[in-house]
Amino acid sequence: MMMAHTAASSVVSIVLAIYRVSEGDYLNALVYGAVAVAGIIGVCRWYKVTYQVDYVGEKGSVKFCAKGVKKSVDDIVSDLPDITTSKGGTRNFQSSGGFEQVMKDFEDLGLINVKEIQTNYGAGKIGYLENGIKVIARPGSKSGGATLEIVFSKGKPYKIRLGMSKTP
Repeated sequence: MMMAHTAASSVVSIVLAIYRVSEGDYLNALVYGAVAVAGIIGVCRWYKVTYQVDYVGEKGSVKFCAKGVKKSVDDIVSDLPDITTSKGGTRNFQSSGGFEQVMKDFEDLGLINVKEIQTNYGAGKIGYLENGIKVIARPGSKSGGATLEIVFSKGKPYKIRLGMSKTP
C-alpha cells in the first residue's frame, strides 16, 4: 500500500504498524513504520520545518537536530564577550580561531541559498537562515580579523570578530 506523504498518512501508517505488531506480523509492521517515518520527514521538508529535540536524562542531556541545523545565532554569541565600543548600529563580539572558525560557525547555522562571494579581503560566503536573516563570512575586515556578520531585518547587526588586531 503506497500513500502520499502527508501527516494523515503518516498517522495511518503508525496505526497500521502497531496493529501489525499486535498480530505478530513484524515484517509488515517494519514496512509501515518506515513509511510513517518517510512521511513525517517529507512533511517536515515540504513545510521547511526545522526541528531540534533536547533530551534531558539522569546522566546529562543530548541535542538532536535536523540535518544542517546545528546551532542558532544565540548559541554562537552566548559565551562571547561583547566588545561594542559605540552606540552605533553594530554589536561586536570577540572570538578566536580565525577564518577557519568563521567558516565552521557559518556551516553550523544550517544556511540556505549559500553562495561564494568575493570581498576586499578575499573569498567569502553569504547565506540565509530560514527566517531571512543574512549571514556573511569573510576572511578579513577593517578591524583586522576574519568576521562573521549576521544582518537582521530589524535591529543591530552582529559582527563576530576573530583574530582582531585592534578594536572595531
